[in-house]
Amino acid sequence: MLKKINRLSHPAVRFLSILLLTSFGLTACAQPTPSTTVSSQPAGTTAPAGGQNTITIQGVILTNGTVFVTEAPALYRLTNDMLSIQLPAGSPSYKPGALVEFTIQDAIRESYPPQATAISSRLIKENSSTIIAPINLGPNLQMHLGDAAVLIDVRTPQEFAEGHLAGALNIPLNDIQKVIASQVPDKNKTILLYCRSGNRSATAAKQLKKLQYAVVFDLGGVNSFTGDLVK
Repeated sequence: MLKKINRLSHPAVRFLSILLLTSFGLTACAQPTPSTTVSSQPAGTTAPAGGQNTITIQGVILTNGTVFVTEAPALYRLTNDMLSIQLPAGSPSYKPGALVEFTIQDAIRESYPPQATAISSRLIKENSSTIIAPINLGPNLQMHLGDAAVLIDVRTPQEFAEGHLAGALNIPLNDIQKVIASQVPDKNKTILLYCRSGNRSATAAKQLKKLQYAVVFDLGGVNSFTGDLVK
């Protein structure tokens, strides 16, 4: 018995015993580290079943399949321009001028206008307010929408003759309420208004909305136009 005690009291044996006890204690007390998942999705997106990211936007219906985007995540640079949207089969049909919320796939196809595929849609308001947009967008809207849009210069004939946007119809502000029904009988057409500085176009826009025109753009003043004017 004395020999066994002497062996256990040897310094090397004591050191080994302490080392084993310490290792056992650390293992028993260790707690699992919780895992952290970092999302690679941009802010404002969601990932439905299947893995395809989606984003939510709002826009005014211009024609069947073309929307003017009023709200969208900044990352995608869709706001204040047109977007072509393919709706799923069985989707409701929205009238021009309706403000609609869309959930779309974030794989935006490059073209002009850009193209997107909608997952779902929801009507926010049947009749939208006047759309404020820069005058440089006017020719793009007119070219894409074709006969579904009318570009109107509400300045005087003298101002109009000094230089105007190509394809514009001259209807002075003082006359617009009297002649608009004969010039643009279809109230679902997109009306694009501009003047010299933006005051008269804003007034004309209010008048046309009161007359129940569905889609009215106030493009502001021709003084801000950076393209070529025609005479």
